[in-house]
Amino acid sequence: MGGRGGDSGYKGSSIPEQFYSNGNKSIDDAISYAKGMDGYNSQTAKVFTTLSDTIERLKADGHEVEVEYVDFQNGETASGGYGVGILAAQKEGGTIRAILPDMSKTTDDFKPRAASVMAHELTHLRDLAMAKGHKLGDLTRAEQMLQSKIPSISVDDVPKFVKDSFKHASDEFKAKEKTSKDTFALIDRITGKQRGGDQIHDVYDALTGGKYVNYQSKQSKGAIEWGHGTGYYISKGNRAKELIANYSSLKMFRPDLVRQLRKDQPSLCKSLDQVMRELYG
Repeated sequence: MGGRGGDSGYKGSSIPEQFYSNGNKSIDDAISYAKGMDGYNSQTAKVFTTLSDTIERLKADGHEVEVEYVDFQNGETASGGYGVGILAAQKEGGTIRAILPDMSKTTDDFKPRAASVMAHELTHLRDLAMAKGHKLGDLTRAEQMLQSKIPSISVDDVPKFVKDSFKHASDEFKAKEKTSKDTFALIDRITGKQRGGDQIHDVYDALTGGKYVNYQSKQSKGAIEWGHGTGYYISKGNRAKELIANYSSLKMFRPDLVRQLRKDQPSLCKSLDQVMRELYG
């Protein structure tokens, strides 16, 4: 498979051509940004350096992968109205769509969040690729490994470091005049430079079965919240899927939050470390 190694800056590795659709170099921009993170190392970088292997595995399993970039900062959607995410094939052997943040349309103060979301979504893609013979609707091997290891906690057990991760942004958010129409865009602008805050919130939203974000919306009176909610996290499979992707991205972009997560949930982190080895070796 053709690839482009020069732009990525990796010796002996190349980024598949799909990731340069229409000449877009967002993947290179995300890699360059990631290299400046405290958690960037040869292991966490495998989110990017295994992409050729990921595409080859999916191709061997009968799947083509299409990569599209959208203006994530301003809520642009791809064809079909889909936002950023990995859209699994709708039939066996069908095409998988990877819809990723367009770094070229991202302001400098929002690049931290866009790059961390890129890593999150690429982990979802890797998860699919490592599940050889994966049947539509089934849990991947990694998700099966983790599902029974996920603890259930109450909203009252969410630690202070999580609640404080967006404190300054929440204070700024509450102080601004706003309407419901521009609320989401405003949250994005305020939190863009605070990479990982959204992901650690979502980790604990998964552990509470989606109750944390619902509780936040009722109790915070305007405080910033992130998560998928009870409708999504009623499924333990969805909890596993998002915990894997969030953990992978946090290890690179916010190792300080991972250290605190490890103190609060050591058994979960041990299980997640095993899953990372399953995905990336």
